[in-house]
Amino acid sequence: MKTNNNYFNSIVNNSAITSSGDYDASFSKLEPSAWFPITKNERGNFSISIPNEFSKKSNLIYVFKDSKENKLLIGKTGTELNKRINVYLSTFNQYNAGNHSEESEFVKAVTERCHDFALGILYHVNSHEDINQCEDNLIRVKSKTHALYNQRSGGGGGIPRSEETPSPFSFISSPSDPVSPPQYKKIKIDKNGNIRPLFEKNCLKTSLFKENEQGDSTSSKTYFYQFKHIKSGQKYIGVTQRSAETRILEHCYQAEQFSKKSRKYSPSNKGTLFHEALGKNPEQFQVGILPISQADPDEWSPKSRAKRQFCYSSGETEQTLINLKKTLFKEGGLNSNQGGGGPSANHSAIRSFEDKENFFLN
Repeated sequence: MKTNNNYFNSIVNNSAITSSGDYDASFSKLEPSAWFPITKNERGNFSISIPNEFSKKSNLIYVFKDSKENKLLIGKTGTELNKRINVYLSTFNQYNAGNHSEESEFVKAVTERCHDFALGILYHVNSHEDINQCEDNLIRVKSKTHALYNQRSGGGGGIPRSEETPSPFSFISSPSDPVSPPQYKKIKIDKNGNIRPLFEKNCLKTSLFKENEQGDSTSSKTYFYQFKHIKSGQKYIGVTQRSAETRILEHCYQAEQFSKKSRKYSPSNKGTLFHEALGKNPEQFQVGILPISQADPDEWSPKSRAKRQFCYSSGETEQTLINLKKTLFKEGGLNSNQGGGGPSANHSAIRSFEDKENFFLN
């Protein structure tokens, strides 16, 4: 197969479609001239080999074809094709590993029989055309001749992103200020040695919701948070897919074993650098939620998209934030390792529901 730019132009040439004026007739005849199969290695990881001349292209309408069922999934990308496809691959791998939180008929089918699936490019959208309208038209036209995995028409992303594949995380970053919480809350210790963050119930959740230019929600069920030592500026970054309040409370419980005021004081216990620092001087710390959005890149305007840094999993996002903000211990921060601050919290540290309610010290 040829792998040069002229070959790309030849198989996705859209001049006839653009000039014909009859989109339905033209779109019905569109078929990819090259297919890239989905493969799975011996370790169970999925991949798609896409030549560079294709992977770096943007403003595309792509299609996954299930050759066994003659069924299609049609989608669009305003960003580079490889970035969009990496989101799919991450979802396939997570589902195959037992994480079914983003289950859909399409994802389930691919992970069970990937040898039946291949990726192709249907259309390269011209600069004067609306990519949402092109996607919508292709879904409508192709539905007349094929069964579709798409669960609704396009225009807003093909099918609901939660049913297709998770949207990437993104944030606005600059060299002087990589990304910071919009507000911090102080940490306090009471007379009994209980370490608690000083915020009202649910106040963290209300600060998480942002809107893009179309007014669509770009919030996430995954929360990235930051503890900051007020005097030194040292930081700790973490991530949770549970309640942000609960995870922050768990850190405070873990830190109590290093506080001489606490009945749990046990300095001989092994703990992370962060928890030891938090336990010894809790009132020198504050905590906040980082403004990380989760929305498909196509939902941002080109101007806004250019300002944002995109990551294609929560783990990649956490690692990127740790690198950008230099929060590793070896760089003067409080994260013990690249993916966070050590082992996950012991959930048994949450005592009773009544005691948990005392966590909010307003």
